Amino acid sequence: MADYSKGTFISNEIINYFNKYWEDNQDKVEHIPYLDNVVNIKQLRLNNVLNPNILETQFILYDLVNSHNKNRNIKNNLVPSPAYYILEYTKDSFANIHVDSLKDNGCTTVILLHKSVDLSGGYILIGKKESSNLTSIDVVEQSIGEVMIYNGNTFHGVSKVYNGTRRVLITWFDEKE
Repeated sequence: MADYSKGTFISNEIINYFNKYWEDNQDKVEHIPYLDNVVNIKQLRLNNVLNPNILETQFILYDLVNSHNKNRNIKNNLVPSPAYYILEYTKDSFANIHVDSLKDNGCTTVILLHKSVDLSGGYILIGKKESSNLTSIDVVEQSIGEVMIYNGNTFHGVSKVYNGTRRVLITWFDEKE
């Protein structure tokens, strides 16, 4: 079984909402030349979690995450993290291979919001592992609106963008305490 799941799509209405949110909040976008695992990205934190579009997305993702974990026989005791980010990768941006958590049951979701027609690079990288050792890397393409889910201890990253832009919505689901 793959270390990730994908293939479900979010509605165009929700995709358009997040892209408009990005455009309307350019004054809040942070340029991050280097931070932990990412290089040369732009980041926008979403603060209004009571917005109906954000709530609808949260409910949809919650169901998808539970299904993802159920298919892997992982206990579903997750709650959405209040941290939602829109990230934009442009020329020379990338994310090093890393894990979000050492726990198997937390999940990360990635929704592709936008990719320019001239995008070159910017692929999702998913690491295969045996006994916590990285053995190979899958290069995964994603379509606009497509949801990708992987567990917190899955090795992942984003390949270098050589041209164009790639914008994603990132969310996390953590174990309920």
